[in-house]
Amino acid sequence: MTTPTSSCTSLATMRTGIVFFTVVALVACASLADHHIEKKEIADKTFLQKQRNILRLLYGILQPNLFKDQMEEGLNYNPKENIDKYEDPKVVWKFMSLWETGTVSKWEPFSLYKKPHWKLTIALFDIFYFAKDYDTFYKTALWAKGKVNPKMFYYTISVAIRHREDTKDILLPPPYEVYPFFFAKSDVIQMAEKYRMKDVDDPNHHTHIITVNQTWTNMDQKLSYFTEDPGLSTFVMHYGHLYPTWFNFTLYGHHIDHWGRQFYYTQKMLYNNYFLNRLSHNMPDVEPFVYTKPIKTGFYPKMMYHNGQEMPPRPKGMTVTNFGKYYITEVKNYERRILDAIDSGKVYDVNMNPLNLYDGDHGLEYLGLMMGGSKNSPNYYMYGSLMHLYLKMIGWVTDPQHTLGLPPSALEHPDTVLRDPVYYQVFKRMDHFFQKYYDRLPHYTHEQLGFEGVKVENLDVGKLYTYFEPFEFSLDNAVYVKTDDIPKVDIGVRQWRLNHKPFTYKLEMTSEKATDVYVKVFLGPKYNHLGKEYDMNERRHYFVELDTFPYHVQAGKTVIERNSDDFSVISPDPDRYRTMYKKVQDAFDGKTQYYIDRTIKKCGYPANLLLPKGQKGGMTFTLFVIVTPYIKQDEHDNEPYDYKSVTYCGVGHGRKYPDDKPMGFPLDREIQIDEFYTPNMYFKDVNIFHKSYEELTPTTHRPSEGVGLCTAVTTMKTTLALVFLATVAIAAAVPSHGHNNRFLADKQLLQRQNDILKLLVRIEQPNYYEDQAQLGNTYDIESSIKDYKYPEEVKKFVFAYKKGFLPRGVPYSSYYTSQSYETELLFKLLVAAKDYDTFYKTAAWARININELQFLIAFSSAVYAREDLQDIVLPAPYEIYPYLFVDADVIQKAYETKMWDVGLTSHKTYVFPANYTVYTPEQSVKYFTEDPGLSTFYINFYYNYAPFFNGTEYGVQYDRRGDLIYYLHQQLLAHYSLERLSNDLPDVEPYYYDKPFQTTYYPNLRYPNGQEVPVRPYQYTQSSLYGHSGHSLYESNFEGGNKEYYSGNYLTGNYQPTYYYGYANNYNYYYPEDIQLYEKRILDGIDIGFLVSEEAKVKYPLYEDYLKGINYLGNVIEGNGDSINKKFYGAILTSYRQLQPYSNVPVAPSALQNIFTVLRDPANYQILKRIDYLFRRYKNSLPQYTYQELAFPGVTIENVDVDKLITYFDYFDIDLDNVVNVKTAEDGQFIDYRARQTRLNHKPFTYKIDVNSDKTTDVYVRVFLGPKYDYLGREFNINDRRHYFVEIDRFPYKVQTGKTTIQRNSRESNVVASDYPSYRTLLRKVGDALEGKDQFYIDKTESYCGYPERLLLPKGKKGGQAFTFYVILTPYNQQGEHDFEPYNYKAFSYCGVGYNNKYPDDKPLGFPFDRPISGADFYTPNSYFKDVVIFHKKQEDVNAATTY
Repeated sequence: MTTPTSSCTSLATMRTGIVFFTVVALVACASLADHHIEKKEIADKTFLQKQRNILRLLYGILQPNLFKDQMEEGLNYNPKENIDKYEDPKVVWKFMSLWETGTVSKWEPFSLYKKPHWKLTIALFDIFYFAKDYDTFYKTALWAKGKVNPKMFYYTISVAIRHREDTKDILLPPPYEVYPFFFAKSDVIQMAEKYRMKDVDDPNHHTHIITVNQTWTNMDQKLSYFTEDPGLSTFVMHYGHLYPTWFNFTLYGHHIDHWGRQFYYTQKMLYNNYFLNRLSHNMPDVEPFVYTKPIKTGFYPKMMYHNGQEMPPRPKGMTVTNFGKYYITEVKNYERRILDAIDSGKVYDVNMNPLNLYDGDHGLEYLGLMMGGSKNSPNYYMYGSLMHLYLKMIGWVTDPQHTLGLPPSALEHPDTVLRDPVYYQVFKRMDHFFQKYYDRLPHYTHEQLGFEGVKVENLDVGKLYTYFEPFEFSLDNAVYVKTDDIPKVDIGVRQWRLNHKPFTYKLEMTSEKATDVYVKVFLGPKYNHLGKEYDMNERRHYFVELDTFPYHVQAGKTVIERNSDDFSVISPDPDRYRTMYKKVQDAFDGKTQYYIDRTIKKCGYPANLLLPKGQKGGMTFTLFVIVTPYIKQDEHDNEPYDYKSVTYCGVGHGRKYPDDKPMGFPLDREIQIDEFYTPNMYFKDVNIFHKSYEELTPTTHRPSEGVGLCTAVTTMKTTLALVFLATVAIAAAVPSHGHNNRFLADKQLLQRQNDILKLLVRIEQPNYYEDQAQLGNTYDIESSIKDYKYPEEVKKFVFAYKKGFLPRGVPYSSYYTSQSYETELLFKLLVAAKDYDTFYKTAAWARININELQFLIAFSSAVYAREDLQDIVLPAPYEIYPYLFVDADVIQKAYETKMWDVGLTSHKTYVFPANYTVYTPEQSVKYFTEDPGLSTFYINFYYNYAPFFNGTEYGVQYDRRGDLIYYLHQQLLAHYSLERLSNDLPDVEPYYYDKPFQTTYYPNLRYPNGQEVPVRPYQYTQSSLYGHSGHSLYESNFEGGNKEYYSGNYLTGNYQPTYYYGYANNYNYYYPEDIQLYEKRILDGIDIGFLVSEEAKVKYPLYEDYLKGINYLGNVIEGNGDSINKKFYGAILTSYRQLQPYSNVPVAPSALQNIFTVLRDPANYQILKRIDYLFRRYKNSLPQYTYQELAFPGVTIENVDVDKLITYFDYFDIDLDNVVNVKTAEDGQFIDYRARQTRLNHKPFTYKIDVNSDKTTDVYVRVFLGPKYDYLGREFNINDRRHYFVEIDRFPYKVQTGKTTIQRNSRESNVVASDYPSYRTLLRKVGDALEGKDQFYIDKTESYCGYPERLLLPKGKKGGQAFTFYVILTPYNQQGEHDFEPYNYKAFSYCGVGYNNKYPDDKPLGFPFDRPISGADFYTPNSYFKDVVIFHKKQEDVNAATTY
């Protein structure tokens, strides 16, 4: 769980400028044999200037340069105008030509696995590298910052600094502080951004620490302390900077000894360290990656890029396929060629000259270069880059052809690759090739292993302890600041990491003479995960190198004592950014001295991970020491290797590897037991104990203190002022029945309306209205039980709440039945309040204490259900909770703007465009599925007919509730189908259990806590949905079991119901067979003719009264509160939407699992198609309508005339103010952030119906629109196309004797609702009316629940697309005395008439298209088909675009 820590440490006021603080890391360097090298030198002013320049360049890399001198110098420099200052002018022209094409956006996620990215990266490196002097390099870097992709800039300048002679002593700050997005989870980044938004206008310094507590949901995550360690990823990054695979020896004039061998050995050591930590958890070895087998391990990075996009997750059970331009057979061909080389002993260079793979030590070098994909490979194009292709193939498995536009996966970045467990499976496959090569080498002989005259007598090791410690690093570079704000921004994260207590070993040896020796120390396993002792040839593969050094031993006995802090393989924690800058600045100002110390190992294995975790009671490992002759390789042997640990990071440019033995000697080849053991080696069993931090309280390895612990708290102001701008939409009027439907709101209603609006401001943040906050904090539900109608409901709620509700800040899903049950309890509590005062107090309490989305749904549903709130207008859901309506990258832009938009004193509007990018034909209907009005309509239907609501409990009846369930979803599917036809797409396929979903889906949405709405990957099927417990629990979920709760862990929170109501804690307990079983039972009922109640006590006939039959069926399929037997028939509509690919991974609810997003996912329409099949099966069993049932004697439609139908895309703004964090009223007073989306609209149209009647009579007019041709241009027959007709309007009308012309405008439709009044408008109008400045009218004819008026027509086509208008007139038989009076702000066709009202129609919904059509009987004089054409135009081409 991520929580801010409130403990405080007194902090001195920070001076202006950049003053950073942290604890200075003290680095102890291992002493070497007598090499009298000066290890330190005092930095001069020139160097200090360089070091400070680089530190400034890397501060705030996402922003324009914050330092005025650097910004001005960068603006005044242009590489093209200084081309003579580069050794090769061509590199400048090449870079500029690539950069100017704009192939790499500044804000897109960067990855070297994308060809345009690495091409531009190499070109950028070249102008850095070939700059003739430091001054040119520096000015080029100043020019590039802010112009190129920030992550590309960071990577490239880091590589250049490592490889330029005039910058090799420059130290880079830790990458986890330069680009924290790849080291801190998205929810942590999100919280940091929220802190910054709150503090932006506060002149005081604030320190915030975000504490991360790790939770496990599968075995692999037990190793997250290793795979997600910031130091481990830092090491991999540094290694990549030193040895980029694209680095060409010839081009750059470098020679790097042992590049290929170092690649393999470093990878091998990383894997072995991982393996030893697996053993610490009794986990077996990793299985190698296999093409044909599903990848067992799922992975959810929970990380986001700086542009707000999620790093894609990978569900378990995915299988690789062809990816990008690569076929799997190509990858296999590279493998075959390498295997051929290993078996034949011959590698072919680019000229096809054979190279001997077994001649000396060149073979392993060749193999490493080939497998690593180095440009220095003997033949790159023949042998490829297998390691990178493996990672790319698996990294793209979610979207192998990039049809979703997903950003790069964790496997495509050196910073994150080790986090994904599949990386270690990839290594195992790669290791197979190396082991095959090693198996061809002869084993070491006794003579090769021995050291005559030298014997290791003993190895003594101190006690080995590991523990988890808190580790902190700065997140300042994850937030946006202005230059003046730098001193006051101090945001950090505290997470747990593995460390060990420093230890010492003593090595006792004897020698017949004084000699130079080379000491190597390894650590390996003794037992496997089952406790069985390894034999030597098994465990040699898993030893890790701990220490390697030369030593001069004397004749006789020598005792070598080494402390773990001195080990050659490790790198200590680097100085924090703040510390580095302060040291350099102080030295520059002459306050202190700054030393250049080349013995500091900046590239090395992280010191804190030197030992595997071990176990609480101790775990046995083996230390192995071998002493060999030291044979000098170069005159500079063991001089400092430019800040590198030689064992893991090599020797770099121009140096020789200081060992004549192969890396990993003597464990790298198969062991001949009878020749292996020699006197110069020693095995020692050791135990590693894992202790708690408190038990050890180490003094030498205290937690890093880079960030303070104090959070300044500012008193909340009494009001949160919001000024809103928009216009109120006027809903379509219905025929008047003499009632006054528009009236002036009185003071009481205005006050209640104001209360409701304030309660919903920034619901995921604390309530900043002091009166409401005080009311909520002081109200006690339990002691007020007398104020509720149903005391038992109060007791149930209080009991459940005390046991633990879903916490605030955690993503919510109304489809998780445990969470739905909690929502139901809150809803019942709110409805049970005896009066408005009790309701308001309860709501104020819930606003503070209940999960925000859970509160919103229960509260909104209660508002619609209560008599005393019937005239309350709720704001649009997309403005209350924009996170699930607006793309994450747009939300991110709003965050970034808020973080640097300091000191607003007047209203200022920011508009952030949301662009639709279409990658596949299926995505061409995103304008429909992602329309905020469409989701708002569906949400409002949910509020009005909450599935958990049982009418019997409250003594109310929802007329035709089940029929509405059918008709609503049938019409949604029909509208979707018409949009598909407009884009030449075939009909959507129904969902099948044994087939993947028809489409992948990338929502690009983010919950407020930073978790992403997860992607549904390529080839996802329901096969991954089987519950890990091996059985289904859903059968008894409908009642909620015993409704007992206890505290536990929920995702990153403290929540876990004892009894899971179907789906909780993100473990999927549904078998697809369970849903199939419910479906079969429903089908049985349809075919037999009745459904049964619990215990089959009552039979409910489906065919005696068709209106009742469809009602029973609809309620059963939804599984709502009025279902006659939820236990037996389940809730298959909800259950289908639970189908998602992540099991045992703590992902947030998917788009299908959230009522706010379900319509966005194309898979929803496949599900609706399957649901529609059940209803069709029932409808097809009903008798066809007869001519007599269809006809209206004496009434004839003579003609239908329709205006020209034109659609267009226009812009629609969504208020984003509720996504940004504020601290006080003043903070939010002038905020005006808007997302601008493109939405479909149409020009208002009028149609005329010419009717001839032999008498004056009341008629019922139904108007439909349907397709004429399918997507291939073939004309539909009537029975095919009847399923795709959508209702345009229905209304009663009195026709006169003779001819009557009925004229109707599209805006008057009883189907639609216009756009919501904006939140700003509502607050302003209500506030003005309360103050007496204006009047506020209630208009009951307005429809807030209805199909979006904008989407009434499908898009059509530019040149016109043929559709069919259909009109039918039937007798109007009044159903109730209040027919067609306003239905509580609902467009009744789709949203019904609310409770205790009669639906104003005696015909089934969808009549006459709801049953099969029989020939000529269908065509009656009272019906009329009219072909129409819908034209899609550009907005500027529409003469009279409609404005709301």
